[in-house]
Amino acid sequence: MARDVIHLRTKSSTVEVLNEASLQLLDIKEENDIYKILASAIAKIIPGAYFTISKLQPDKINFRIVQIYGVEKLIQSIKLILGKDLYKLDFPYIELAEKYAPAFENRKLFHFDGGIHGISGKAINKATGTAIEKLTGISDIYTTSFYLDGTYFGGLTLLIPKHVMKSGIMNQDTLLAIETLSNMATVLIHKLQVNEELNLNKKTLETSFSRSNLMASNLTDIAWRANGDGSNIEDLNNSFEPIYGYTAAEFVKNPNLWMEMVHPEDKPIVAKLNDELNRNGNVTAEYRVVRPDGKVTWLYDRVSIIYDEDGTPIMMGGIAKDITEQKEAQLKLQELILAKDKIFSIIAHDLKSPFNSIIGFTDILTEENNTISEKDRLMYIHLLHDSAVSTYKLLDNLLEWSRLKLSNYEIHKEDISLKFVIDDCISLYKVTAENKKITVFNKVSDESIAYFDRNSINTIIRNLLNNALKYTPEGGRITFSSTQKQNVVEISIQDTGLGIKPEMLNKLFSMGENTSTLGTKMEKGTGIGLVLCKDLIDKNGGTLQVETEFGKGSTFTLGLTNKSEEFN
Repeated sequence: MARDVIHLRTKSSTVEVLNEASLQLLDIKEENDIYKILASAIAKIIPGAYFTISKLQPDKINFRIVQIYGVEKLIQSIKLILGKDLYKLDFPYIELAEKYAPAFENRKLFHFDGGIHGISGKAINKATGTAIEKLTGISDIYTTSFYLDGTYFGGLTLLIPKHVMKSGIMNQDTLLAIETLSNMATVLIHKLQVNEELNLNKKTLETSFSRSNLMASNLTDIAWRANGDGSNIEDLNNSFEPIYGYTAAEFVKNPNLWMEMVHPEDKPIVAKLNDELNRNGNVTAEYRVVRPDGKVTWLYDRVSIIYDEDGTPIMMGGIAKDITEQKEAQLKLQELILAKDKIFSIIAHDLKSPFNSIIGFTDILTEENNTISEKDRLMYIHLLHDSAVSTYKLLDNLLEWSRLKLSNYEIHKEDISLKFVIDDCISLYKVTAENKKITVFNKVSDESIAYFDRNSINTIIRNLLNNALKYTPEGGRITFSSTQKQNVVEISIQDTGLGIKPEMLNKLFSMGENTSTLGTKMEKGTGIGLVLCKDLIDKNGGTLQVETEFGKGSTFTLGLTNKSEEFN
């Protein structure tokens, strides 16, 4: 087979070729242009040589040829021998990279003894490789890698025909020149690939950031971003003002505004968050803030810090969610659970005891009717009556309070003459008061009118009067009086009874505490009377206060709105 005549370099020395290539590479913008400049320079340095330039594929496993030089006229023949396109053939590189690691990692151009079969990573079998070598007259192979920063991203392979080798051109200077070109190409390819990856990441980040901003703007939660130490707010979405009551601009201007708004009781909790954030890089917390209008809002706050590779914080951000409704629902649920437990407790204990008394008294009257005296019979009847009345009051309060707590209790407000309501209640307890020789005075003004639910006020007055009678000794006094204060009428129930111990005051209206004590004649309490009164007062928008001195008596004061106040 005829051999191409080798034209020795006469016009351009190797140094001139390197200089020309380096100048061209200075302004390079595309990776493919690097391959073209490299191919042109190699063709000038080694006329008559064949060579391929390969590139690592996205799978990080295979190389593919991106540039072939010198065998253009033989491409079709090689394609027929291979049975496929050379540019679409995958060459696995891992085995080669491991075997020739020192040379590849030092980017040395070295003589390869494994033929085309070996340099292809066995992608081309031996028979096919030998056929291509005979077709092209290849006798020697040199190869080097594009390797930098621990990464392979391509390679250069010289396929030298026998007549080129005999010319003596493949000397040390030539090999060094090719190696130099390959190293320049390596640095530039790496730079372009890094820039391309950075640009791609930048575009991805910009797209992600744009989407995040769009989502953040439409969030009902507060989303924010700041510099590494949190001293400068860089981004804040539109939900800040509806939750905090301040504009985002005000918050950006004064980052300490957030801490200033934290509820006084929660400041110690929030003060510890910064230490935990710096220690762990992220933190979550639930706390309250007080808006400018006085409204208290519960927040669930999540904050994170992003650090650079040196451990320096470069960005801080977080999301704060308004959980006021959830907190109120939790509180309501806890109240319902407590109410249920209290109801079961009363049913199991407080109702059981009076029924046992009733059963005991009826047993005596039934079984010993013929043997007991008339005086004892009358005593048992009175005791039976008292027990039945007490049980009825307990059951009535229990049902009323259960309905208030566990169902949709309906309030129907109307103008009510408080003096008449109190008169009715006093008449219900006339016998009890007479038995204990207690005088009950109704000094409430005829003009005392409240806009209130009738059932609620009746229940409240009955329970307060019942308590006063129970804890006032014989010969004592109970006085109802009224005071008009602007659009609120105050009703006071003052007794000369036992009074309340100071340590019991904060527990009076709490369902979770057992505050019931025996009366002056060992009368038992229900434990829910005052709790029921407080709940009904709250339901109607009123107030209930107590003043007491242990051993001297108590005064309970109801604050009830007039209709005019209700509609102001």
